[in-house]
Amino acid sequence: MARVLFAWELGVGVGYVDRLSQVATAMEAEGHEPVFVVRDLVGTADFFARRSWIVMQAPMAVGMLHPTQPRFVPGSYADLLAVNNFANAEHLFRLAHAWHMLFLALQPVLIVAEYAPVATLAAYGRVPVIAMGHGYIMPPPDQREFPIFDPAAQRFAPPEKIAEAVRSAQQRLGGVIADSVPAIIGGTRHFVTAFAETDPYAGFRGQPDCGPLDSIPPPIGPTGPPSFYAYLSASHPQLRMILQSLVECGLPGAAYVKRATPEIRQYLAERKVHVFDRPPPLAEVTRGAHVIVHHGGAATLAAAMGAGRPQMLWPEVADQEVSAGTIDRLGVSVHARRRLNSPAQASRALRELVQGEPPARALRIAEAINQRGESGSLVRIVAAAQELIG
Repeated sequence: MARVLFAWELGVGVGYVDRLSQVATAMEAEGHEPVFVVRDLVGTADFFARRSWIVMQAPMAVGMLHPTQPRFVPGSYADLLAVNNFANAEHLFRLAHAWHMLFLALQPVLIVAEYAPVATLAAYGRVPVIAMGHGYIMPPPDQREFPIFDPAAQRFAPPEKIAEAVRSAQQRLGGVIADSVPAIIGGTRHFVTAFAETDPYAGFRGQPDCGPLDSIPPPIGPTGPPSFYAYLSASHPQLRMILQSLVECGLPGAAYVKRATPEIRQYLAERKVHVFDRPPPLAEVTRGAHVIVHHGGAATLAAAMGAGRPQMLWPEVADQEVSAGTIDRLGVSVHARRRLNSPAQASRALRELVQGEPPARALRIAEAINQRGESGSLVRIVAAAQELIG
């Protein structure tokens, strides 16, 4: 039996731990011991409530710019690193050293990381790492610098300053010095658990994306009258406009709202929108609806793309903003936060997404994804883990 450490460090929501837990469960079935070091112990408590796994708090810096802030518009992955301590050599070393101490205490033989760049830095040359995640958080590891996906965005730090902070941290830790920062983020093995269509780096990759963890069935067209499914967060700054557009669009629908208040539930229920108490099975609700309204999270994005459904995206955090911009060019979605300014505009856009070309185009893209076999990556990740453990 080997101890495998699962690391999550940046980002919001429960999707990261959900995916890591799927890998951990598969590794446990192979006789290994999962331990977790995560960003949010409280919000992810349900995932660990009935498990005997060790779960610890990830090292974090207090008071840094958070990528949910409205002014944070990344032009590359380097900008995300810059606002998360990679532009400050001392801060970066302190956090990397804390991860190093955790590794010494827990003694993992393998690390599986999603959105955990400081953890992968601390492990580089010491403990093998499987890095996994959707497109934006998995830049190509064979590039000398991080590709630019928005040339107009403000740079938060020069790339050379980030590279120098990384070299300084590695020297002080006494470890191997990496050839490039992308090589560190990419780990020993890396798996892009997204579709090429949703990957902002698709044109730069030396190996194809491997798709979501679960196998996705072939797409089929929706039946019945046009309807929507909305997966939302009550913390979104435009939630009032989003909800109003749903109830005024003239389509029947259902919604799950994270941290919904009784008032939100009542508002939707009074207007004949079915409100789920818990997140429903994504595959079921996406295939049962004609259009999906969400913020751009990796799981919902993959489910909607795989099912062949048009989407309306209201990004809340930086990686969702990048995802919304990436699929905007496909003609199957509306980047609502960028384009829409009123409930009336949003209601009209929703109705337009279930008519004409968007539904047919979304199905064609889903069929192409299915033909490539770009899903079911859990099996490949577990096989790679077994190989690295030896």
